[in-house]
Amino acid sequence: MKIECKTKFLRSAFDVVSSVVPSKTPKPVVQNVKLQADKTGVTLLGTDTEIAIRQGVIEAIVTTPGEVLLPKDRLSAILREIDADTVTLELKDSQDAKKTKLVIKSGRGNWDLPTQDTAEFPECADFIAKDYWSAPSEIIRRRIKLAVLAISQRQEKNPAMSGVCLNIMDTNAEFAGTDTRRLHISEFKVEKTGKPEIPIVTIEGKTGPMSVIMSAKLVGLVERCLPDESPVDIAFDQNSIFFRSVNTVIAGRLSEGRYPKYRAKVREVEPIGVDIPMNSFHQTVRRSMTIISDESQSVLFHFEKGKLSLHAQSSGGEFNEELPLAYEGETVSIRLIPSFISDFIRSIDSALVLRCEMENAEVHMMLSDSSGNKCIIMPVVIEESKPDPKKEK
Repeated sequence: MKIECKTKFLRSAFDVVSSVVPSKTPKPVVQNVKLQADKTGVTLLGTDTEIAIRQGVIEAIVTTPGEVLLPKDRLSAILREIDADTVTLELKDSQDAKKTKLVIKSGRGNWDLPTQDTAEFPECADFIAKDYWSAPSEIIRRRIKLAVLAISQRQEKNPAMSGVCLNIMDTNAEFAGTDTRRLHISEFKVEKTGKPEIPIVTIEGKTGPMSVIMSAKLVGLVERCLPDESPVDIAFDQNSIFFRSVNTVIAGRLSEGRYPKYRAKVREVEPIGVDIPMNSFHQTVRRSMTIISDESQSVLFHFEKGKLSLHAQSSGGEFNEELPLAYEGETVSIRLIPSFISDFIRSIDSALVLRCEMENAEVHMMLSDSSGNKCIIMPVVIEESKPDPKKEK
C-alpha cells in the first residue's frame, strides 16, 4: 500500500474518525484507525463497537491499494507536528519477514511504525440504503443540540431517558429529549428518496414502529462531525441508524426500550398564553438566577393582566422584577427552574417570536418559537412543612 495526501486533509479526516476511538477498552484493536486505499480513494474507519465512523480523505492519491491500522494517539501526535504540505504513507516489509512496517514521510521527517493485523478490526457498516430521508446538515445539528440539553445526565434504569428520540412522519421530523422535568422538541422538514419507512418491531408483546432512540454519545458525534453545509441522509435497519453527508458516514446502534409518549404533553397545553419579548425576558430570567441557591433553585413566575412578575428568594437574599406583557388571560402563578428557560432561549434564534403557553400552575408551561422548537417545563412543587404533633404537646 502506498498513498500520498494533503497533510491538512488527512489531519482533518483523522480528527473526525479519532473522535469515536475509545481511550480505554477491553478490545485494544479498536484503539486504532483503519485506513483503506483502493481505486475509489482513501477512507478512514473508526469504531468503539457501538458507533462507527467512515471518513473519506479529500484529494488523496493511491499508488498501491491496501489497508493498514493506524495507532490513534501516535498518528495524532505525528500529524500535529507535520508542517509540510503533503505526507506519504507506505507499507513495507520489516526485518522480520513475517511482518510489515508503516513508513511515513513528510518534509524532512521519516517515521517507521510497527503494524497490526487488519483482520482483527471490526466491520464498520456503510450507508447502503436506497430509501432514505434527507435534511440540511445545519438543521440537523441545531435540532440535535437543543434536544440534548434536556436529556438526563444520570444513569437511568431506562436507557431511553439518557438518549435523544427521533420521530419521522412522512416529511415531518423531530428530535426530542427529556429528563422528566423538562422536554425539548425540535421539529424540521425532511425530503424522501424512494419509500423509506421506520422498521416495525415487537417489544414485550407489543408491535409497532421502532422507537428511534440514540445515545448521547452518538448524537454528540453526529452534531460535531457532520460538515457545516451539505445535505444529510438518514436511514435505519432493525438495530441501527445511519447518517451520510459528503465524505462522512456515521452508524450507531440504537438504544433499547420505548421512549415516553411525550406528544401527550404538547396536546395538554391550552392555547392560552402570550408572545414574550425574548431578549428582555431572558435578561429578567438571568437576573433572577443570581439570587437562587442549591436549597432554593426555583423562581415564581406570576402572570396577570398586562405584566409578568418574577420573584426569587433564598438564604442569600430576595429578587423581584416586573416585565410588561400584552397578557389578557387569567392570573396564574407557576414555580419553575429558571436555568431550563435560559438553556432553551440560548439555543434558539433570538430574532424569532417567543410564545409562552400554560394550562395552570399544576400542569406545565410551554415555550415555543415559530421555527418548530418547543420547551415544556414541569412546575416545581414546594411541600409545606407540617407541624410536629409531638413538639406541640
